Amino acid sequence: MINPYQMALLEAEIGKKRLEHSQRVSQTASSINDTIGLNPIWVQTSAILHDCGRLKDKDQISVRLKRYGIVLDSQTQDSPQLQHAVLGRFLAQYQYGIQEAAVLNAIRYHTTARAGMSPLEKIIYVADAIEFGRDYDGVDRLRYLAHNQLNQAVYEVIKQTIDFVKQNHQFVHTQSIQAAEYYKKYKEDLFE
Repeated sequence: MINPYQMALLEAEIGKKRLEHSQRVSQTASSINDTIGLNPIWVQTSAILHDCGRLKDKDQISVRLKRYGIVLDSQTQDSPQLQHAVLGRFLAQYQYGIQEAAVLNAIRYHTTARAGMSPLEKIIYVADAIEFGRDYDGVDRLRYLAHNQLNQAVYEVIKQTIDFVKQNHQFVHTQSIQAAEYYKKYKEDLFE
């Protein structure tokens, strides 16, 4: 869990609106976790810090990536949307003192997902997409799935994200494609 000083630092670096989003992700993740039973401190910490790399000062992203010696893959290199998750994993460890690999991975993979995610990674990935500040077609269905069939919710969020990225003529990361293929086995047409 992060302390009040760290919470103030987080707000200063990512802004009040982004922090409020992270708090909603924490509430949503905790609710999903009620049916799973993971360490609630890990769930809350992962959720609060999931966007810690989404700095208000965009120039600082590249500065911090260099500071930590982070070498980005070619697919992440040109995408600030993806860079913040990679940076966030390192900020969580070195700036906020998080040592649990499960928490660090949940932060790292909350944008791209990956095949074979841990339960914590899945909770944070889905909670980020469905927190109660989100309002888009199908979000209520995803909220239902998150609490009842998490793997199917993961697949649906990955698929929706890939579709959104393609519609905006952006590049889909290989990890996302591999994750979609991995979780496709959980696809069900429950509501069609």
